[in-house]
Amino acid sequence: MAAHLDALGDSVALMDALHEAVIEFNRFPEEEIPFHRERMRLILTVPSLIAHSSLRYADWRQVVVDYAARRLGESPDAFRPRAIGWTCLGMCLASYEQWLAGDDEDLLARIDEAFGWFTMRGTALSD
Repeated sequence: MAAHLDALGDSVALMDALHEAVIEFNRFPEEEIPFHRERMRLILTVPSLIAHSSLRYADWRQVVVDYAARRLGESPDAFRPRAIGWTCLGMCLASYEQWLAGDDEDLLARIDEAFGWFTMRGTALSD
């Protein structure tokens, strides 16, 4: 995901770049989707896997934080980059929950909806 973000350059708005990178990060070949769905169902419902996934999500979040910090000209320890990291993770997890709730759900459409809802309302997170 970091490589994809870096390749986008700075001409793409910060949240638009994150939206695009998250979509690409979650794009899987059609034949892999049933396996990915079961994997995510386990990760989001089995207590020991929930605990372990928080460590993996920290790495994912750090990619977002580092990118946002660079784009905003702030330290990765600053509030805004960290808030953006948590916000993106929250939107993704909510999208995954909805995707898993119904067999006819489309994960990428849910992620689009989450980012669209967030950016449509305007934020102080633009760069």
